[in-house]
Amino acid sequence: MILNIMHRPDRAERRGLFELEQEYAHANGIRTTILMTAESLADPAQVALAKEHAAEFGDEIGLSFHGLTHRSIVDLIGYGQEALWLLSLVHKRAVIEHLAREFEDSFGFAPTSLASYHLDASTMRLVRQIMPQVRAAVAGCFEEGVRVFHGCNHSWYLFNEGMPWGPWYPSSSHTLRPARDADDWCGIVAVPHLMRDMVLSYEGRNDFWASHPPNVMRGMGYEGEECPYDRNLIDMFRWQEQFNGGYSYYNSFVSTAWLAEHHAIDDRPEVAQSLYRQQLEYLGELKRSGNVQDMTLTGFADWYRDHRPIGSTEAFFAKELLYGSGKHYFWYVDANWRVLLDATQGGGIGDLRPYVGEVAVDTGPESPALCYGTYPYLIQSQHRTGMPNHSSDGARSTALVTIAGEVYDLGEYPTRIARVDRGPQATVVEFEPVAVGDGAVATIATTVELHRNGAIVYRRKLVACDDGEIEVCERVKLAPGITEYPQPLAGVTLGVVDEAPTEIDYRYDGRRLATSSSGARAYARFPSVSTRVELEPADGRRWTARAEEGHLFSPYVTLSMTTKLSMTTKLSMTTKPSDGQESALCVRLSRM
Repeated sequence: MILNIMHRPDRAERRGLFELEQEYAHANGIRTTILMTAESLADPAQVALAKEHAAEFGDEIGLSFHGLTHRSIVDLIGYGQEALWLLSLVHKRAVIEHLAREFEDSFGFAPTSLASYHLDASTMRLVRQIMPQVRAAVAGCFEEGVRVFHGCNHSWYLFNEGMPWGPWYPSSSHTLRPARDADDWCGIVAVPHLMRDMVLSYEGRNDFWASHPPNVMRGMGYEGEECPYDRNLIDMFRWQEQFNGGYSYYNSFVSTAWLAEHHAIDDRPEVAQSLYRQQLEYLGELKRSGNVQDMTLTGFADWYRDHRPIGSTEAFFAKELLYGSGKHYFWYVDANWRVLLDATQGGGIGDLRPYVGEVAVDTGPESPALCYGTYPYLIQSQHRTGMPNHSSDGARSTALVTIAGEVYDLGEYPTRIARVDRGPQATVVEFEPVAVGDGAVATIATTVELHRNGAIVYRRKLVACDDGEIEVCERVKLAPGITEYPQPLAGVTLGVVDEAPTEIDYRYDGRRLATSSSGARAYARFPSVSTRVELEPADGRRWTARAEEGHLFSPYVTLSMTTKLSMTTKLSMTTKPSDGQESALCVRLSRM
């Protein structure tokens, strides 16, 4: 596993804490990347300390765009705030040029690494113009924003959901979208601000549960000066080497403010310091045993370009760490999408970000997006209902299984991941079979293929069936958005195809289209994300295709395909799972 440890010195009165965290890292043989803020650039003692550590320990010195409340920034633009990405273009340029000059005046060279909680596409373009030598950046936080916003009393204006959880090549039109190819790349290798708990990144707030011991303290995930969760999270990321060709990445980015008295932590600062020291001690042990390789941020960017070409895929098999629930989730990302398979909902899609549509977003006062830097979803079960709750269900995928006239939702049958096969063209995720039904029971095995060409294939194998035959309705319920609130669906088109397409424009009237044949397909076009979604047979069977319009109390697009499966031999004591039929249904995304 490759490791980046980043420290961000700030105001002069916390200089001692900067020295302390540097001491923790160096005592464990770990190099750091020191990311200087406007405040620390104004403190000659911290500038001198950074130079000393770069010379003695091989640390890197980079530039941070955090803390834009320093008097030099207020004098420059007339006010101060935390977020560079929310400034006007004029003020973004002024701040970047000012800090670049301050850095070069302090150190005699230009930085090759940068950091910000978020760097929108317009800021990235300015960085490339003003600081063309930059090769690496902390460019997104991977805080799945709306739930964090709620948990921070609606005051933390960082909306950057939908990004990769690990390092990536940002596109030039949307920083959070991985570049399609070299022409699409902005020219800088990006890493997330922290590594997050990949279960709570989906079903809870992940700002507490990350590679940052004081943040875990905010979530009360420790006792005294013990925090096994920190080590478990590190080991979970190390385990991902099995699914990514021997590669995994981890970072920690603790600023001095988190080691001092802090309004968000109900404990002594000495506890935060102790837990951070213990985290670095464990990482130091892993380095000495050959299981971790520490790098500077720019050093990692160079390694990444040499070893992880643009267009590489990445997967994450997430197991729940905190509560002992045994939940499994599977994340996958490539240039076409970021997708999450939710084993607690039968292996259905819980989150889908359609990168294939190449949505372009800048943030700032001049942009229609304003503060929303999120890459939009087409499915997000946590924000948009998911399983049936108060009223009808929401955005997700599932299979509705009919056995002896009774309909069962496969999403109500939690399962676990049994096998992952990462091939060159497709990633195969096999789930443990589930027994569905009350009276008559059918046992169904689900396998999902995630193809690099923008296709997801769901295979359902009928392992056993009391009634001899079942009907399977593969259903995908979609709604583009960036928050938990619905967005207008004007302009959306949905349809079905047999020999010729039949389609309607969305107008919230609850209308339905259907057709049935071996070539039947259902589709929808979403202009707000420039994406077409199509359900098509992948097995030559006869299917019935349906496309359903929602209404204002349930504003979704529902696409479904239905077929029948039966046991091909009569059940007996010697019947094998291979005696049941299998269906294969493809969910395909393409750019409009």
